[in-house]
Amino acid sequence: MATYPDRSEIPRGSLLQVFPSRLSQDDISADIIAIHGLGTTSPKTWEAIGKRACDAQRPRINWLSDDDMLPHVVPSANIFTFTWNSDYYKNAPLIRIQDVAGVLLSQLQSQRDKALEIANIKGSEYGKLVVATSGVIFLGSPLQGTRAGTAAQWRAMLAGVLNQSPSKTLLQDLNGSTKALRDTSERFVKMIAAPPMQTMTKCFWESKPSQLANAILPAWMTTSWTQTNMILIGNDAAQLVEEDSACFLNLPKEPLDAAHVMMNKFLGPNDANFELVSSTIKEMVGKAKKITLAQREVFRFWGVFWLDASSENSLNRGFVDIAEKCDLYEKSFKGARSWLQETSHSWLLILDNADDPTLDYSLYLPTASKGHVLITSRIPRCANLQTAGKDHYESLSEETAVELLFKASQTDLSLYSTHDVESRNIVKLLGRHALAIVLAGASISEGICDLGDYAKTFKERRQRMFEISPNLERSRYGNVYATFEVSATYLSNRRDQTATDALELLSCYAFMNFTNFPETAFEEAWRNSRKLWRDVEPNKQEHIEDLSPWHRSHLPTFMRHGSSQDLDTISLRETQALLASLSIIVLDLPAHTTRMHPVTHMWARDRLEKQNNCTSTWLGALAVLCCSIKHPYKQEALWVQLQPHIELVKKSQPSNYLYHNKFRLHQSFFRLSWVLHTLRADKAVIEMLQTCLLEADQSWTEFTYGEEIGHLYGRCLNNCGDVKKAIKTLEHVVKIRGKLPKDHPSRLVSQHELAAAYNANGQVEEAIKLLEHIIEIQKEKMVEDHPFRLASQHVLAIAYNANGQVDKAIKLLEHVVKIHKKLAEDHPDRLASQHELAGAYNANGQLEKAIQLLEHVVKVHKKLAEDHPSRLDSQHELARAYNTNGQVEKAIQLLEHVVKVEEKLAEDHSNRLVSQQTLAVAYGANGQINEAIQLLEHVVKVQEKLAEDHPSRLISQRVLARIYRENGQADKALEVESRLTPKTKP
Repeated sequence: MATYPDRSEIPRGSLLQVFPSRLSQDDISADIIAIHGLGTTSPKTWEAIGKRACDAQRPRINWLSDDDMLPHVVPSANIFTFTWNSDYYKNAPLIRIQDVAGVLLSQLQSQRDKALEIANIKGSEYGKLVVATSGVIFLGSPLQGTRAGTAAQWRAMLAGVLNQSPSKTLLQDLNGSTKALRDTSERFVKMIAAPPMQTMTKCFWESKPSQLANAILPAWMTTSWTQTNMILIGNDAAQLVEEDSACFLNLPKEPLDAAHVMMNKFLGPNDANFELVSSTIKEMVGKAKKITLAQREVFRFWGVFWLDASSENSLNRGFVDIAEKCDLYEKSFKGARSWLQETSHSWLLILDNADDPTLDYSLYLPTASKGHVLITSRIPRCANLQTAGKDHYESLSEETAVELLFKASQTDLSLYSTHDVESRNIVKLLGRHALAIVLAGASISEGICDLGDYAKTFKERRQRMFEISPNLERSRYGNVYATFEVSATYLSNRRDQTATDALELLSCYAFMNFTNFPETAFEEAWRNSRKLWRDVEPNKQEHIEDLSPWHRSHLPTFMRHGSSQDLDTISLRETQALLASLSIIVLDLPAHTTRMHPVTHMWARDRLEKQNNCTSTWLGALAVLCCSIKHPYKQEALWVQLQPHIELVKKSQPSNYLYHNKFRLHQSFFRLSWVLHTLRADKAVIEMLQTCLLEADQSWTEFTYGEEIGHLYGRCLNNCGDVKKAIKTLEHVVKIRGKLPKDHPSRLVSQHELAAAYNANGQVEEAIKLLEHIIEIQKEKMVEDHPFRLASQHVLAIAYNANGQVDKAIKLLEHVVKIHKKLAEDHPDRLASQHELAGAYNANGQLEKAIQLLEHVVKVHKKLAEDHPSRLDSQHELARAYNTNGQVEKAIQLLEHVVKVEEKLAEDHSNRLVSQQTLAVAYGANGQINEAIQLLEHVVKVQEKLAEDHPSRLISQRVLARIYRENGQADKALEVESRLTPKTKP
């Protein structure tokens, strides 16, 4: 570990290397310079000290010099500290911040003169340093002024009273009201955004308050005056450097879980704050290496030649320009290429927009030992020309995209915070597509719309907005859609089968989601459709869950059989490869999936509307999805990949789709709805059924197959918490099916679902009565291990548990679990019954049994995806058992994980809200009252969308009221309780 000299030997106003790079002299290293703040010095300011901060074996941690800290994260970096006289309280220097900056620049220049021979900016003594700087990090720095300035001025005033020779000159720069500080901040922001600067900047701000008295008074004074009760200044807690001061409006920022004094002190390599800061530094060091390489390359070339490679003519003109600029005898393409191959000069040739798939670009590449060629292209096969490497760029980063939008729209960067949300929504809407963002900015700058309403205008008039060609320096394509139309025109002009198939496949993708679409879906759709008759069999009764010859007949024509009766995947892959070669789609060959950029996807859909070809193409996409599902009640792995496409295909249907065969469409959406229901996407099912099957809530009763739709609809309503509507729907279904024999499976299933809805609505006695009736019938007709019989017993046990009949619940569940032992250890039914039995044990106070069983379930569920609902449910239940058992820290750790994973769900998803509420309860049990209140207030606010008497909403309100009371906030508790109905008040 590198060490500092004795503190008394550290010079003032000088660079000190605290850790050397571990690279050889020939390798590219980066220099990190740490500069301490006001009123402190190095190395003290970088050290965490004391038993509370470190362990006994290591009483001091310096994150800049200790081997396992920053040197371990960036071993290629030289680490320096810059030490300067920052005293303002005692024997302070009469200098300003800019004077200190001058000393620093002088030191850097002398230390790094040789390494910085890479650039030169006219008129600046330190221009080379400007270009060489790749990143700047601020750790709680008062960039916009701060109350820390006020605190320091108090301290300087006290020093004057005590005759300690204080200085106010350093403190003047902390006054946020001064024009000098504002000007400095503005100049810095403009400087790092303008060429030749390529500087990453990130601001970290303190999220914990500091004691102001400690900030104002020196340590000896705080201690002695406190002991003698002489403190006259209030010791309120507050942030010394607020977020607004510590961050620039338009630059990346992140909070650290620390008070001001700990912003530059870390407790070890696993300190979360250290991980945040060091990962940012690591990224900046990586960028520094790239900048150094790039800047070295600039001076390697005698000449740099840029050519428009969009066509044969433009390329030929470009080579003639080279011949003229270099005053060659033969001013032609051949003359210029020959000269490039033979000259002793080093050169860089850039072929830009090499997007013509008919051109052989290899003919335009001179071969020379001192020559370099850079090609930009949307055609992936151009990568075959590379000899030194390639890079693929799909989208800008969000920060870069927002910055580009502000520049293109000529919006003042000082308004960044005002338009932060709107600008991020716009770039997300445009898929962070550079040309689309530039044109959006141009539309805003020309007054067509503004930042606030662009997203709304775009959604309403997307095609028109993308076809605008504003008066600005634009690409050769003019507007976004014209970029892709070049490729579509090329396909249309080819007139061969592969090109024809490519256009049809493109149209099919237009109605899917732009995310990964599996090739397997086409294969399964073809395989399943071959089992269907070409025509409906005479006198055959068709069912709502069936596929029909109609579905087979609507499959796209690019799907055809090969030499066997299987799908011709070779032709399909050739078609996909053609679209990929034009950058219309992106192929993931190992995964056999395709995706599209969101803007390309919008174009593909809009061009269909212009061609009045929407309905037939949409029906083809619908047929592919329906036929790819072998049976709607038996889940397959493919369904997870299909989910986003199923959800979108309903939303993107043409306005005239209902003019087609209504029953076939109902078959299609019923089938797709069951898939979504199985995947627990019940909200999407409700939306799908309401808009295509249930034009009015009861219209499904008009169809002979109506109870099938109502049964599914009721199940999903119940799962989404709309219990009253679910009961109404399911009661109607049960009434219709009451005409069936009492042991008919359909009748029993609908009664089972109604009982589950009764239980969810608190009508436990009605649920128990109905379930006991079902189970009695099942005893006569079904074997003991019949899945439906076990499922009914499972639900009855839940009802018993809810009704306080825990002993009955446990007895029944132990029976179900015993029978389920015949199933595989990871069978969902077996795990579900074990999960429920553990919940009953928990309710009965048998915590050891509950925890043991749940730990087993959680362990088995590790085979599932991290965000699988069953895995999260079992973790949630185990956390509840831990909390009940007094293992609160274990409960919190597990619940925080569940809550984090469930952030992918919608904000109002019931599972997400329940997990947040349970975590809040655990926080309360652990004495983290503020965290508990904050989380519960969020849950209660989100649940305002639910009915006033919804059970989940009432429970959250009661819990929040209780915690308010425990925290002494009786007024707030009364306000929450006033919203409860008389029957539900605590």
